[in-house]
Amino acid sequence: MTTKTMTTETMTTETMTTETMTTETMTTETMTTKTMTTETMTTETMTTETMTTETMTTETMTTKTMTTNTMTIETMTTETMTTETMTTKTTTTETTTTETMTTETMTTETMTTETTTTKTTTTETMTTETMTTKTMTTKTMTTETMTTETMTTETMTTETMTTETMTTKTMTTKTMTTETMTTETMTTETMTTETMTTETMTTKTMTTETMTTETMTTETMTTETMTTETMTTETMTTETMTTETMTTETMTTETMTTETMTTETMTTETMTTETMTTKTMTTKTMTTKTMTTKTMTTETMTTKTMKTMTTKTMTTKTMTTETMTTETMTTKTMTNKTKTTKTMTTKTMTTKTDN
Repeated sequence: MTTKTMTTETMTTETMTTETMTTETMTTETMTTKTMTTETMTTETMTTETMTTETMTTETMTTKTMTTNTMTIETMTTETMTTETMTTKTTTTETTTTETMTTETMTTETMTTETTTTKTTTTETMTTETMTTKTMTTKTMTTETMTTETMTTETMTTETMTTETMTTKTMTTKTMTTETMTTETMTTETMTTETMTTETMTTKTMTTETMTTETMTTETMTTETMTTETMTTETMTTETMTTETMTTETMTTETMTTETMTTETMTTETMTTETMTTKTMTTKTMTTKTMTTKTMTTETMTTKTMKTMTTKTMTTKTMTTETMTTETMTTKTMTNKTKTTKTMTTKTMTTKTDN
């Protein structure tokens, strides 16, 4: 038996090939922004006006310092002259009265009643002598007082005028129109200088002449009045001052009058001449020069304000920024393709059997 078997094998192979298409989308957004920026420079040229204000301050400081120094010198000189004259006059008058007291015997009665004794007792010669001494003293005292008052008045006037003028000018310069103010200020300063100088010089000269005239007149009046018959009237006035003279009335009248009263009155005149020495007058001249010249020259500060600070410059800077917006869309596409392959393999086995 020969048997042939026919065996058929079928091999089926499937090949799956897949291509995948992947799509990638790249989105790029570019934002470019242009900004329009406007910068206004408010740094105006207004700052220049501040320069004008600083100049005004400097003027005021200089003027005040000059005025203060002048005051001290004048006051010291005046006081010294007055003191010397007062002391010498008092001593001379007392000496005349003392000599008359020694000669008297009736001392007790006279001292007790000063007023009564003078009027009742007939003393023609004694009354005249007493009046002479008092007249000399009174005139000399008046002359000295006049000199001291004049010195004080001049010093006060000079300082007040300078201070007020400076304050007014500073306020005016701040006004808008600078050129017009400059001309007016210069004229005012010149007028002040001339006026101050003239007044000071005149006052000093007048004081010296008046002092000399009064002293000379006193000497002549004393001699004539003693001789005239004014005895009774003058005694009535001199009740208080006649303490020392009252004692002499009781004693011999004629002798006391002639010797003592005439000689001592002449000595008083010499004391007056020393006060007339023009020491005080010279010191005043020094004050006038310092006050006037320096103050007027300094006030040329108005010309500095002529800088044209009025111009205002407005500068505006405009910064323009442009914003460009760019949008870029990038797309990648990946395609997956799938291929399917099927392979059919068939094997056939044939078995033949032979009987």
